[in-house]
Amino acid sequence: MKPFYLLGVILVTVTMSACTLLPEPEPTPRLLQLQALTLQQEGDQEPKHQIRLAVERPLASSPLRQTDLWYQDQDFVLMPFSRHLWTESLDQQVQSLLADYLAAQSWSKAVSLDTPGFRSDYRLRVHLQHWYLDTRQEKLIISLQANLLNSQGNSLLQHQWRGEQAVTELSAPGLAQASQEWLQNWAEDLNQRLEAYWDKSI
Repeated sequence: MKPFYLLGVILVTVTMSACTLLPEPEPTPRLLQLQALTLQQEGDQEPKHQIRLAVERPLASSPLRQTDLWYQDQDFVLMPFSRHLWTESLDQQVQSLLADYLAAQSWSKAVSLDTPGFRSDYRLRVHLQHWYLDTRQEKLIISLQANLLNSQGNSLLQHQWRGEQAVTELSAPGLAQASQEWLQNWAEDLNQRLEAYWDKSI
């Protein structure tokens, strides 16, 4: 019986050793999401210019059309955060939040996502160029362009923004918080430019 006993001990030992060599499962990434933008005007108001605007899904490079959050390391290489993801891609979040924000403005009759069946007088096209956390400068870096088009596709108003927003921490949540702050300020600036254009041209 002794040989069988020793064989059992050896098998148990080998099995336990094999278990300790198995890689541990990766932790499930935490999801982050940008929140609704704060409206500067509240209450029911008669539309000032009766504008019908379609907000297109922003143009963006492949990384910004995914759910990764990006940072630039000390060697100037862009890398995704491994433990956090957006709930949906950044371009989709910007489109949705911007449409909701502009829909509440006094010049608006109707603002919608660019969907079949919605007839608009104007279209808003945004191009997301850069959106990442610079770990060397400890700042969020954003570069984008917005273009107002008429129903024929002609450009009426175009502006380029390059922003730097300080972060409270060098992390994905820090990037998300800084993104929220910058997006709020940008939406307010964009709205003022749109309203000024319609005040002048209509």
